[in-house]
Amino acid sequence: MQAIIIRNLRTAAAQPARYFPALAQRPAVVDLLILPINGKGNNMNAVDAARLTRILQPAYVLPMHWDLFSTFGCAVQPFADLLAQDPVRVLIPAHYTEFVL
Repeated sequence: MQAIIIRNLRTAAAQPARYFPALAQRPAVVDLLILPINGKGNNMNAVDAARLTRILQPAYVLPMHWDLFSTFGCAVQPFADLLAQDPVRVLIPAHYTEFVL
């Protein structure tokens, strides 16, 4: 579990969600985007999550559900690699830690 304290951040979260065009209707500004990336159930996969991240252009993106049980998890690094050339900062916090943006 990851605990996040959000102060004065414009946050958007898609959970659970597969990618579909209505998600890409860009809000005015997104500071922090929180997205599932494991591609299981109704969650988008890393490729779709990276596509939505590029459209919404947040300052930060926090992938989730990549570490959701061994059956439903996935590697987080491929998602980060897809956005390596983009200006967004991919946040991958250590488990059971608090972090500040």
